[in-house]
Amino acid sequence: RVSESYEHFVFFQIMYKPAMVRSIRFKNVTYVPMYDHVWSNRKKYWRGIGGFKIYCFSRAIHERVSRLGLTSIYGQYYPAPEAPEINYGHSKPVVYFWQRTNELTWEHVRCLFAPDDVSKVILNATTDPEHEFVRPSENDMRDYRIQVVSWFDDRNDYLEILSQADIVIAPRLREGIGFSTLGAMARGKVVAAADFPTANEYISNENGYLFDVENL
Repeated sequence: RVSESYEHFVFFQIMYKPAMVRSIRFKNVTYVPMYDHVWSNRKKYWRGIGGFKIYCFSRAIHERVSRLGLTSIYGQYYPAPEAPEINYGHSKPVVYFWQRTNELTWEHVRCLFAPDDVSKVILNATTDPEHEFVRPSENDMRDYRIQVVSWFDDRNDYLEILSQADIVIAPRLREGIGFSTLGAMARGKVVAAADFPTANEYISNENGYLFDVENL
């Protein structure tokens, strides 16, 4: 049992069942939902947390709950920008893609570029749990000059790989915030992403590239 001496309770990303939360009898509850967790939730779910304050990192969720009369604030996260990394050592771009799920794999990404469009492609094969890396064919490995990497224990090793890239593919269809995408943008990379929140709330075809994953 949680002590009722607390004055404010915050649920970040994970929301327990409203009935359980209400049983704690807090009057000051804030919920911070992540788009990738709640994008398909229906009106009944949102109405069940009426009376809570909601802080949204997604404009789509903010607009949805506001139409239902819930108390919501919308804000975006931006990492501090860094000096752009401009690669003059190659005439064609290097592409970096981290496949986190099986919703977005190399089979989708290869449709965005012809082999002659890129200098090489760097693929990160470290997937989220319960997902499996889709390894390119031997022909694609050769034609796209693909380098496969895995999890980086040291962040500096990741930044070294990222520094080689000109174009970064957002790793998932839907994001809560999308830290890897925003981190790449902060370093001056061009980001290509599926046309879903939250990526399409930061990226447009003026500052990056949005693609329709169902019509590649």
